[in-house]
Amino acid sequence: MANLYYTEDIKKKIDEKIAHDSAMIVNDKDLTEEQALHFMAELRVFRKYADELIEEMKEDDRNYEAEMANWRAKQEALKAETAQQAEEQKDDE
Repeated sequence: MANLYYTEDIKKKIDEKIAHDSAMIVNDKDLTEEQALHFMAELRVFRKYADELIEEMKEDDRNYEAEMANWRAKQEALKAETAQQAEEQKDDE
């Protein structure tokens, strides 16, 4: 199954969103200090969750790449075996 995403692109998007939201909290003069601290705490929780999710996605990427390398190796071996059999059959004729 092909990857339908690029983990680094998703990580970048999450980082940008957190940075943007953090800046908005800091620059929002209508927020009380208590509200700002609450939102920052929520962002920290989200950051932790996002970091864990990204690590899982990277592990999935590594597993996928290993599976694809194994598949490619099997395909190359099969191709070489088929070519060898064709060559042997040609020699027999």
